[in-house]
Amino acid sequence: WVEAVVDARSMILAEFGRVEPGCSEMWKSFNTRKGESFSKATGWEHLALTDWFQYTKLAQKFPESMELLLDIVGTERRLGPRHIAIARQRPGSGIPEHSDLINTQLTLHLPLQVGNGDAGIVVNGEALEWVEGIPLIIDTTFVHSTYNRGTEDVLLLLVDFWHPDLSLDEIRALRRFY
Repeated sequence: WVEAVVDARSMILAEFGRVEPGCSEMWKSFNTRKGESFSKATGWEHLALTDWFQYTKLAQKFPESMELLLDIVGTERRLGPRHIAIARQRPGSGIPEHSDLINTQLTLHLPLQVGNGDAGIVVNGEALEWVEGIPLIIDTTFVHSTYNRGTEDVLLLLVDFWHPDLSLDEIRALRRFY
């Protein structure tokens, strides 16, 4: 299924290009106990298309992408609890080391647009460069951080999905907690 999402990269990016100018106020900082100012200082924002198994209002602005993504990823077996989102890492910024403390899911990072710089994610001490069209699957239970040393925004498609080692019964039980 990851290959099908990668194959849709150009379509998702084109739809984003048509929609984004009207969405500037819809970019959201990620929710953190350290507060919004901490979040804004990291340069990381996202446009959530799904959030805790629910479509967001923003999803309506991405009909082609959502139809395709939900067809590929939207099964009970795959779609994880957090989100499908387009994330933006601002130039000269990064998220400090942290763990999401959720070992029941993995996150697909599909770089849609990397720009002109040195950008990526460090997971458990290993630096992984974001390369347009090359997917990374991250276990965010491991300590990780991001960086964008370039001069342009980095855009990523993020897809949270259930850990493949979970049974369908375990997934159904976990969904009750979210």
